[in-house]
Amino acid sequence: MNYLLNSTKKFQLFVLMGISSLFCLVLLNIRLHLIDFEYIEVATNRDLWWKSGEPTFIFLVWNLFLAWIPYCVAMAIPKLFKYSKSWLLALPFIVIWLLFFPNAHYLITDLLHLKRRAIIPYWFEIMMFVSFAWTGILLGFLSLLEIHDFLRTHLSKFKANFLVFLFIQLAGLGIYMGRFQRWNSWDIITDPFAMFMQVGYTLLNPFEFAETLGIAVVMSTFMCIGYLTIFALRGNIESR
Repeated sequence: MNYLLNSTKKFQLFVLMGISSLFCLVLLNIRLHLIDFEYIEVATNRDLWWKSGEPTFIFLVWNLFLAWIPYCVAMAIPKLFKYSKSWLLALPFIVIWLLFFPNAHYLITDLLHLKRRAIIPYWFEIMMFVSFAWTGILLGFLSLLEIHDFLRTHLSKFKANFLVFLFIQLAGLGIYMGRFQRWNSWDIITDPFAMFMQVGYTLLNPFEFAETLGIAVVMSTFMCIGYLTIFALRGNIESR
């Protein structure tokens, strides 16, 4: 099998992603300290999300956790199906990966919460959100590389590339559904009919959602360019 990185390099990347995530949590906790947030004072959900009229942004921790799921699933697939002759055996795991894949790049949309606040230095606010978004981007692209490499060992180059392109387009749509239609990855299990009805209506009436649906196109394009860049860099490394 011709994978990009050996086990040692993959472990190093895993550790780096852990360090990057830890850095995000440190920044968030510094911010919580700046607004005098105390966990022992939390009595209601509002206490968790707001402190003295300031948002805590603790939800970023949950969003980061969701971004780790596709990365961990993608890392596991090649190991679980290393000696499998058919990629179809891994299909349920690939579907699970695809359901959570949009969560990684979804962190980019949390930048919409950026604005100047009296208590928090604006540069710090920017760095905190960018750190979460950047970690999510890396987790997403690394997971996509794992899936791409796995598919290339079982399918033709064209089929593998086409599926990756399709996954990116679906991820862009998933980000839109999560940000503006407020669907979650697990809703496909808990409420699949309503979700598919909403997706179908949106795709059949795109101009009705033109103001927000554009994020799906922009995010898909962004992800395509970003992934092609990483893929090209990977090619340069392999050729040395």
